[in-house]
Amino acid sequence: MDGLNSMEGAAASCITRETFDGLRDVLGNDGLVGLIAMYKDESEKMIADIVAAIAADDLYALERHLHLLKGVSSNFGLDRIVATANAAMVACREGRRDHAHSLATSLPSLTREGQTALDRIAATLR
Repeated sequence: MDGLNSMEGAAASCITRETFDGLRDVLGNDGLVGLIAMYKDESEKMIADIVAAIAADDLYALERHLHLLKGVSSNFGLDRIVATANAAMVACREGRRDHAHSLATSLPSLTREGQTALDRIAATLR
C-alpha cells in the first residue's frame, strides 16, 4: 500500500497524487513522515497567528500569516487551504475586511482536515 491509495473520501482529496508521489520520491518514507510532522506543528502556529491577527483587526499581519500558511500548504498540494488563504489575502489587499475575516476563519477547520489526511498518510508510511 502506498499511503495515498489507502486513503478514502475527503481525506484523500486533500492532497494531490502528483504532490504525494513527488515528495515521497525525493524524501523517502521517513523524510515524508518527518515533513508531515513539521507541517502539523508549523501550521498550528500559523493558525494561531491568523486568529490573533483577526482578533487584532490587523489586515497587514493577517495577509502575512495567510501567505505563510498558503506556502507551506502548497508543498503538500493542500489545494483547498491554498485557495482559501489566497482569496483571503486578496481580500486583505483590497481592504475587504469582513470578507478576509470570513475566509480566514474557515482555515482552522480546513487545516485540521489537511493535518488529519496527512497523519493518515504518514501512518501508512511507517
